[in-house]
Amino acid sequence: MTAAERIARLEAKTQQLLDEMTSHGYLPEAYTLDPDKPFDVRRMLYDQSPEMLEVEARYRNADDPLVLELQMALSGQIPEPEKPEEPVTPELTLSPFIPTGHDLDTLDVQQVFTQLAESDFREFIRQAWHIIEPASPLVEGLHIDAVALHLQAVYESWIKSNARIEVLHAQQRAAQEADQINKYGISLETPVFKFDPKTGKPLDSITSPELFSACLSSLYILPENTLIRDLSISIPPRHGKSTIACVLFPAWVWTRHPGAKFMTVAYAHALTIRDSVRCRRLIESPWYQERWGAVYQLTGDQNTKIRFDNTKGGFRFSTSLNGTIIGDGADFIICDDLNDLGKIHSLKDRLKVQQKHSEVLSTRLNNPQSGCNIVIAQRGHCGDLIGGLRDSYIHLKLPGEFEPENRCSTVIWTDPRTEKDQLLWPDRFNREEMDKLRISLGGYAFAAQIQQNPIPSDGGVFNPDWFIYYTPSQQPDYTTATSSIISVDMNFGSTATDGSGSYVVAQVWCRFGTDYYLMDQIRGQWEYVEARKRIRALWDKWPKIYCVGVEDKANGPALISDLKKEIPCVVAITPKGSKEARARSIAPMCEARKVYIPDPNAKKYPQNNWVGLYFLPEVGAFPKAQNDDQVDSMSQGLNKIRQVMAYGSSGDDGQDGKQDSDSEDGSGIGGGLSGTGRGSLGMGPSRFNQDEDESEEVGLRSGGLFGGRR
Repeated sequence: MTAAERIARLEAKTQQLLDEMTSHGYLPEAYTLDPDKPFDVRRMLYDQSPEMLEVEARYRNADDPLVLELQMALSGQIPEPEKPEEPVTPELTLSPFIPTGHDLDTLDVQQVFTQLAESDFREFIRQAWHIIEPASPLVEGLHIDAVALHLQAVYESWIKSNARIEVLHAQQRAAQEADQINKYGISLETPVFKFDPKTGKPLDSITSPELFSACLSSLYILPENTLIRDLSISIPPRHGKSTIACVLFPAWVWTRHPGAKFMTVAYAHALTIRDSVRCRRLIESPWYQERWGAVYQLTGDQNTKIRFDNTKGGFRFSTSLNGTIIGDGADFIICDDLNDLGKIHSLKDRLKVQQKHSEVLSTRLNNPQSGCNIVIAQRGHCGDLIGGLRDSYIHLKLPGEFEPENRCSTVIWTDPRTEKDQLLWPDRFNREEMDKLRISLGGYAFAAQIQQNPIPSDGGVFNPDWFIYYTPSQQPDYTTATSSIISVDMNFGSTATDGSGSYVVAQVWCRFGTDYYLMDQIRGQWEYVEARKRIRALWDKWPKIYCVGVEDKANGPALISDLKKEIPCVVAITPKGSKEARARSIAPMCEARKVYIPDPNAKKYPQNNWVGLYFLPEVGAFPKAQNDDQVDSMSQGLNKIRQVMAYGSSGDDGQDGKQDSDSEDGSGIGGGLSGTGRGSLGMGPSRFNQDEDESEEVGLRSGGLFGGRR
């Protein structure tokens, strides 16, 4: 066979491949080889094809005779004809993000997939998985694509932010250069970009900011003018979150920008060391070195389990919540499970994590204008780290079972599941396994850890969404309330040192018609003297509240006796039924959206930070919360101002309740409490039994306690 015949045969096979791809829809239209450029199929494959499943399968099958002949032809060799063997096409899936514009010199299989891995983090995960988990093949799941997509978006946001900063610097340098030319007639040659964001290669000198538009055009995940520099991801356990975020992500970024600096933090030192070692092993593996060994190398003088640097200035530093952080900065700070689930119900521990993240970790970005924060965890409590993050964070929520009413949607991704309870990773956690988890974890833990919703949709008494928020400017005048109470739940003398003991709680509740407002709250682990002082101060702050209601059990009687000497309208309240029963009795009021609480946006209203930090987490998690003192105080207060108004007093119609005729000076109970609010109790405290339709009263008449408007 002559050379011309061999070339013709090769061209015929190439055309056969193109026709086959067209018939499967991989090419937009039929394509005929240009006689002058018989192998321009390369550009067709990477510039115009939306999906390349069959091409990828052929490329990965190195024994495919057609691929071998194409490779040899492109390198100037003409292969001898061989009897083709039936190729075995593996079932592989190619990532939909195909790099465009690559002008390959040779049709090299490894080069093709190296470029695919550099361009798409999801493709990098698939190719590198066998290195970090040689005994566990990758099991595909939609969560892998979702997490990888958002982490790549964070990386691209870092690129965009740096490019914009460089453009600003370029403009400043241009202005300085103009001044220099005007003054001295000299020009300053100063590089503007230190790297090319499109190729990821270092640049010696670029002085034109016009490269900025080319930089942005190469970023194909994020919409225009969109950045994701603060990302939180909540995902069930054992779904590969640490492997993807802490092991694979830094190694992938370094294939393009080895100068990037990483800091990873976990609650336990052993976990950070584990992931650091796995990341280093991946980088030092022959597979990785063969592809990106020429881009950078790990340095010999700083290569430990805790920290390793590379020859291009990048490093990966690992620490724990209690480890050393001050002194180091990074471009990417990755917090992986900062909350220890074993201590998740300890308020002291939760506050420690929140404080460490907001006051320490948030200050460790090398450049606050471009640096990125990543928080990835399984939820465990309403007040965990993810629950307390600021509004700037984009939250990717991946529940194990799909909840249509809580579908997660971000600027670049929407949960594709459509059926209720559709599984997140059915190939690993099928229905049988999920049912086992539901039983072993229990309803509350399952809702938190698996569903990423610390408030069970069907197991909690209260849903925080039931409450209506009001701003300080919307707070009504409490002196016009139909009825009001300072509801006190007494639990002093706690010896707990981890924040888990009982609290003294006093809440100010006011009723306006059929609406109920939480006006104020104090809460603390105080001893008797301090608790009495705090409650007296709260009364002085709200002097026209109708009465102070104190639970008449445990430490209550002693406090009632002492407070009566200083506050005229102290009422002893005898609780009936369990805490949960009392709470459920007011749940319909909350569900009917009749209960208003201060706006918990601590950024706008720092005086209300207790609402989001203490009140909502406890109320939402009840009855599984570590503490229930705020719920006790709320149920006691709401039950009182609701029940008393049901006795026929005229608060709802705006008429004054009738004063006790024997107490014209306001010394009787009725006159004292429905008049100025400062009258003497006179005949002793009234005792009300919660959850009963009637009350035992001493000296109380219609329109007395709580009755009528002022």
